[in-house]
Amino acid sequence: MGRRGEGFLVSALTQVDVERAVGSLLGAAVGDALGWPQEVRGGLVGGQKARDRCEPKPEFVAWTRSAGHYSRRYSDRVEAGEYSDDTQLLLAVARSCLVGHDWYEHLVAAELPTWPLYQRGGGGAVLAATNSWADAVPPWTHDSARRAKVADRYAGAGANGVAMRIAPHAIRARADGELFHRVLQDGLTTHGHPRALVGALVYASALRAAFQASGPLSFGELLDAARAGLIPPDAALDAIPPQWLGELAMKQFADTWEQTNQETEELLTIADASIRRGAMSNAEATLESLGCTDPKINGAGTVSAVGALYLASRFAARPMDGLLTAAFLRRGDTDTLASMTGALLGAVHGKDWLGALAPAVQDSDYITAIATALVEYPDRSAGDSPVGDGSEFRRHREQWRQDAPEIRVGSRGVFPDGRRYHATGVDMRTDVDIKRIRLRLEDGQTVLSDIREVRSTPQEPADRDINLVTRFPDTSYQVKDFSPPSGESGVVTALTNSLRETTAFYARLLGREIPIHGNEAVVTEWLHLRQAARELRPGEASSVAVTLHVMTPPSARKDIVVEGYDRETGTMTVRDPDGRSVRIRPGSVVGEQSQSRPTASDRPIATSKESEIPLHIFGDLTDEFYAGVGRAGTLSSMLEDRMRALIQAMEDEPQTSHAGQGASALVTMARKRAPSLGDAWREFDEFATRADSVLRLRNDLVHNLWQPKSGGYFFGHRIDQRTGERRSTTLSIDDVRHEVAELLSLNEEWNHWYMLAGSSQVDAEPPAHK
Repeated sequence: MGRRGEGFLVSALTQVDVERAVGSLLGAAVGDALGWPQEVRGGLVGGQKARDRCEPKPEFVAWTRSAGHYSRRYSDRVEAGEYSDDTQLLLAVARSCLVGHDWYEHLVAAELPTWPLYQRGGGGAVLAATNSWADAVPPWTHDSARRAKVADRYAGAGANGVAMRIAPHAIRARADGELFHRVLQDGLTTHGHPRALVGALVYASALRAAFQASGPLSFGELLDAARAGLIPPDAALDAIPPQWLGELAMKQFADTWEQTNQETEELLTIADASIRRGAMSNAEATLESLGCTDPKINGAGTVSAVGALYLASRFAARPMDGLLTAAFLRRGDTDTLASMTGALLGAVHGKDWLGALAPAVQDSDYITAIATALVEYPDRSAGDSPVGDGSEFRRHREQWRQDAPEIRVGSRGVFPDGRRYHATGVDMRTDVDIKRIRLRLEDGQTVLSDIREVRSTPQEPADRDINLVTRFPDTSYQVKDFSPPSGESGVVTALTNSLRETTAFYARLLGREIPIHGNEAVVTEWLHLRQAARELRPGEASSVAVTLHVMTPPSARKDIVVEGYDRETGTMTVRDPDGRSVRIRPGSVVGEQSQSRPTASDRPIATSKESEIPLHIFGDLTDEFYAGVGRAGTLSSMLEDRMRALIQAMEDEPQTSHAGQGASALVTMARKRAPSLGDAWREFDEFATRADSVLRLRNDLVHNLWQPKSGGYFFGHRIDQRTGERRSTTLSIDDVRHEVAELLSLNEEWNHWYMLAGSSQVDAEPPAHK
């Protein structure tokens, strides 16, 4: 059995093999991507039942998670092989290490402040600390009430968010003392509780031993090596900045550190005993004994570290089995456990054991390159790449805040951490006012940044006295917002003699504002206007006819001449300032351009398959969509009524109580009463969060006006009753299926919570995570 570390002993370490460094970082990323869907707090749509249906196999899958703050949730699709915050922060540390001597300054000035802009699945403790660094304020600062709240959370942060990211230090350090010092410096930037720091030191010590191993691991070898990370409190305090804590807090910290060392020794003893039983041991049972399946402690730094060490030791000869055990552990912190296990196994075996997963994981080539650089690039001395006071990165962040709302596909600029970016995708999530930007950074990493869109107050038209409703024979059409059409092969750019005048025309026609950016205006997602460099010749524009399809045609106005109206199809024809013929058709969302003038249609009115709803009412919505909306409405009504019954059971109230409360209010009340469920508090909070999210989507499904788009997508919009603004969203048929499946799952799970409701158990405090 190994012995505890006695401080920062200086012992030389040999250089890490490149193949092992690559295997470790790829193993971490693969484990993260495999384990993320099963992670209890990962937000998988369908909850625990969906996780239980996941079959343990070495294969990435695309999945959908419920993301965002619980008061404003939205569906976030995760593509197969995409990684979470674990790998993001590991790579942030790796980039900092490549700066050289000033790695710490780069970490707190550039990497940590930027990470919240692209984080996926980050824990509250790390987000609070990194947002504090973004303000250039260490998270342990107590100079205001708000800062004190952050500092208190920081002091209690003992989760695995440090251990999961320190692999680059184990590659880069040249001596044990240097390794421990780097890990402590790094860890203290986000976590102030010894459980996070001791767990990281124990894990780093074992990881470095794995890199140094010259042959197959012997039983318990990693566990013995890990004990060198159990340094005494005095050695830890020597690495802490003097301004970090007061004298009394230092004494409490030292006492807690010693207690944490003892707890970790006990965990290592449990793991060691199981390892020595060999094939007779049960991996899942051992992980349960270590606390890896207890939602109150499975995210602790010490628990995750020893759990990963156990799995890497237990499955040293069968690394993929070890990785799958971690990634699919029921009720485990699976993304972090699998990431840390994968890093250890990769440090021993390289990358070949990962097979097809290695090239399939997100940013595989970039991860390979940065791992290679960690081994081959020499350390730079202080001042070789000065970080300065961080003002340069603050300027980058300010510029990003200005640029982000205007970013389109193809846009280029500088990301707040100093890397140049190229925007490769932009997705508008108008249901929650979020613009998602996919960026390819200059070094090869891919990041997604969600930007909260600020809704502008609609401007009243200048000519308010003009009648906005024109009556045609037997029919009247109210002005309605338009639906962005699709189904086209690309964007149509129409030249105009006067961009301002023509844009104003289409704005009046569609009843909404159209912003002008430079010399271009976006009328719809397929129709753009651009200022012509020369005067258009007479008739040059009139040879092109434009068709706009909307839910209901906008009204004619005194300044818009209606050239024709087809009563049978509901199509009216107008002409824009450049002479183009513009056809306004109801129902479909396909945008068209043609080289000929429009002709009236004498075809019979088409209907949508068996639904018998005319196409000019809603367009060609599929029967599955209609059925999905109906099922969602029925199931959500049942869930809403059951949430009311659940609250009544929690408080022993009569059946008539809370009869007038809406769905969101009921979920909020249930969440507030959740502590009465005792140890099941955390799981119920997840259930309530999912219920809130799915009931909000129900509102969109039931109350929106819907139109079909290409590729199985549907565009919906409605007036917000509280703000009077136009709200819109885009859903796929898969989203509708997910909604129905989630509602079914929640209604089934409700029975479990109804049985627990009203039981008088002690409150359970949720654990800190990452």
